[in-house]
Amino acid sequence: MQALTHCLTTERGCGLITLNASDDGAHLYRSLGFTTNQRAMRLILTASCPTTAAQTRR
Repeated sequence: MQALTHCLTTERGCGLITLNASDDGAHLYRSLGFTTNQRAMRLILTASCPTTAAQTRR
């Protein structure tokens, strides 16, 4: 997971990761810096994510 967040920030320029964590996985994501936002867990990074066509269709 740390390699993924590193890749997303340095190679993709993302500043936000949002995921839906299971009860079993929530502890792991919290230990990596994610915070709870209702059912989704979110990690705000230093750069911003570019908008893609897939994101705008939601």
